[in-house]
Amino acid sequence: MRGSVQLETNLGVLPPNTPVGGGEDLMYPISIRELARYKIKYTSAAGPDGVTAKVWNKVPDRVKAKLFTIWVRVEPKLDSKQCGFRPRDGIAFCISQLDQVLSDTRNEKRGLCLVSLDLCKAFDSVSHQAIFHTLESLGLDKRFISYLRYVYGNGRTRLTYGGNESAPILPGRGVRQGDPLSPLIFNVVFDNVLRSVPDHLGLRCRGEWISKLAFADDLVLCAENAVDLQHVLDTALPVVRACGLKVNEQKSVSLTWLACGKDKRRIYDHRPTIKVENRPIAALGVDGSFKYLGVKFSPCGEAVLWSEGQSGYLAEFQTETTAEDVLFGSPSSASVYP
Repeated sequence: MRGSVQLETNLGVLPPNTPVGGGEDLMYPISIRELARYKIKYTSAAGPDGVTAKVWNKVPDRVKAKLFTIWVRVEPKLDSKQCGFRPRDGIAFCISQLDQVLSDTRNEKRGLCLVSLDLCKAFDSVSHQAIFHTLESLGLDKRFISYLRYVYGNGRTRLTYGGNESAPILPGRGVRQGDPLSPLIFNVVFDNVLRSVPDHLGLRCRGEWISKLAFADDLVLCAENAVDLQHVLDTALPVVRACGLKVNEQKSVSLTWLACGKDKRRIYDHRPTIKVENRPIAALGVDGSFKYLGVKFSPCGEAVLWSEGQSGYLAEFQTETTAEDVLFGSPSSASVYP
C-alpha cells in the first residue's frame, strides 16, 4: 500500500498582529481607487502596443486593477544562466547550449572538462535559514518575509499509511509542495550557488563565457581543463552546503577532453579527475552517454533527439542568442516564440 501526505495549514490567514491597511499599501493589490486617480488623457499618444488612450479608458477599472496586480510582480534579478521556472523555453535553451559547448569544442579541437551534478532532493532539502537570509538580503518587505516565516513555521504534515495517520509533523527544511511561490523561492536561494561560479574560468563560446548551465537544480559546470573546473567546484561547494544542499557524487558524471595543440587533435581522458570533498565523480566512457533534462548526450557532442522537428527547433537557438534574449525576449528570439 502506498502512503499519502496531507498538509495542514491556513494559507489565507495572515500572521498574528499583521497590520491591515488600505489600497495605498504596496503590499496590497492595486485598487480601483488608485486607478481612478490616474486616467490617461485622450490627447496622449499610443504606446508601443498601439493601444490608444480612448480604447484603454474604455476598459473597466476593476479589470485594469486585476491586470496590473498580475503584471506587477516581484521578479528578482537572477543569474541569466538559470533557466528553470522562467519565461519562455528554458529547457530548449539549456539543451542547445550544452550541445553547442560539446560540438564547438570538438570542431575546434579545444580542451573541455565538464561535470553534470546531481543534488540530493534539492527542493526537499533547501535550508529555511538560507531562504529567509536570502530574502532579507534582497531587501524584500519585512511583512512579506514575516508572512513566509509564519507559513513555514506553522504548516504541518500528516503521514497516512495503511489506514493509520501520524501526528502532525513540522518540516524543518525544503520548500512547500504545491505552493506557487516555491519555484521562485528555490531559484532565489539557488542563485547564491550560481553567482559563486566564476565565469572567467569557463569556456569562451560564440562570443560569451559559459561556466554553468542550470534548469532549477539541474546543474552543469564546465571549463577548459580539469584544474579550472575543480577550482570552480571547490568555490561553489561551500555555498551549496550553506543552502542546505548536498551533491550526490555517485549520480553525478564528468567528462574530460585534453587538447593536443601541436597535433591538432584531442585525447579523451578516462580518469575520474574531478572530486567532491576528495570523493571522485565517475568519468564517462568515450562511448558512453549521460542525460541532461531528458536528452542523451555523448562525450563527442551529439545530442540524441527524438525527431527531426526537435533538431530544427533547437537549431533556432544555435545563434549568437544569449540567455537574456531567450528568457526575456529580443528581436533575435522573436522567430522562435511568435
